[in-house]
Amino acid sequence: METATRLNYVPNPYASSLRGRKSKNIGVVIPEVADSFFSLAINGIESVAKEKGYHVLICLTHESFENEQTILKEFQGGRVDGVLLSVSRETSQCDHINDLISNGLPLVFFDRACDEVDTAKIITDDFESGYKATAHLIQENCDQIAFLSISSSLSISNKRLEGYLQALSDYKISVNTKQVVQ
Repeated sequence: METATRLNYVPNPYASSLRGRKSKNIGVVIPEVADSFFSLAINGIESVAKEKGYHVLICLTHESFENEQTILKEFQGGRVDGVLLSVSRETSQCDHINDLISNGLPLVFFDRACDEVDTAKIITDDFESGYKATAHLIQENCDQIAFLSISSSLSISNKRLEGYLQALSDYKISVNTKQVVQ
């Protein structure tokens, strides 16, 4: 230990992870960082991970399904001990996610999830959010309520749309398809 201190020895975490089969890294895969939600999420994730002795690797998909596939494939090589994932808006099928889980890597969805993947999900009630927002606008006497979405393949967008449509139905307002913009 004295020699190690004198020589400024720093253990190689990659070599240690090979021996112990633990990288002490958590992968966080998100579509972007410009969104304040993802910035706040990263801060919270990093804070908790650090307390537990883990490092956070942040990877951006830039809303690309292909990038998401590549990142998750790279993680299968032992680079991380687990993954927190918010899928890209292009993600419409989830085989690459099931492959990751099948290879024994724990995965938790947050915000955006693939409904057909059986794993932990930390999500909001998007149906309720869409419903309440629409009902509020109706109660404020708005009569031209549009629904805007970034993707028809994202479950969060589809559930918000369902809430929007249900609120219109409950208030006996007909749907104008020109006001639903994907």
